[in-house]
Amino acid sequence: MKYIITSTYLFIAFNLNAQTVDTATVVPELRTPCSDPTFPGLKEHIKNYLKTYGYPDSNSTSYVKVYVEFDVDTVGKISQIKIKRGADAKFNDAAIDIVKKMPNLTPKICNGKPMKTRLLLPITFRPE
Repeated sequence: MKYIITSTYLFIAFNLNAQTVDTATVVPELRTPCSDPTFPGLKEHIKNYLKTYGYPDSNSTSYVKVYVEFDVDTVGKISQIKIKRGADAKFNDAAIDIVKKMPNLTPKICNGKPMKTRLLLPITFRPE
């Protein structure tokens, strides 16, 4: 038992000495924070769409949530629209139509450069 404890102690002591780092040579990388893609007025866009085209299913009395996934490229154009988690086909089609009719977004900016991003947008339909 003494042998195992002694060898473990020597192993730990050896590893601690082996992990010394010369801090004078480590230079921290300066990074600017990334900003997410933005669309000012998103809620108003969805409300205007529902006012124009109406609630997809007039028989439904509860709210319905549809998750739409899409890409935003470096200039803010939306592509690759698909339903990640949906409901009835009418609600899914309405959610895709809402995203298709959105104007260009402000793309994600990281380190001063626009980047392609995948977004997941929950759209909630509430009957009035």
